[in-house]
Amino acid sequence: RDSQIIDVYPTLGPSRGGTIVQLYMDSNIDADSKYFCKFNDTQVPAQFVLGAQFLECTAPAVNALGGTVTLEMTLNGVDFTNSGIRFLYLPDYNSGLMAITPTHGPEIGGSMVEVRGVLNSTNA
Repeated sequence: RDSQIIDVYPTLGPSRGGTIVQLYMDSNIDADSKYFCKFNDTQVPAQFVLGAQFLECTAPAVNALGGTVTLEMTLNGVDFTNSGIRFLYLPDYNSGLMAITPTHGPEIGGSMVEVRGVLNSTNA
């Protein structure tokens, strides 16, 4: 039976990349092997964390708008897991919240809420 990813942490990060992602596997990890993560079609090296029983890899950058990618891992660069794990890239924006109205509403919900602010792309 092939190893599969059973959990990742965190499950999201900024589209500029750089998030260190921990991959938890359903079987033992060989500390002497060379692992790679694959975010959609982009491979990055992964490393075994001694004493922690998980792998770490750094999420690569994607386009500034972000989006969801599949995250898999491999030992040989050819045969990847098929775990169906998703990683969400958040848009790379600086934001400034200016106002939320109304500031309160009924407990049952249903109120329309207006959020006003500024979004500035850092990759324009």
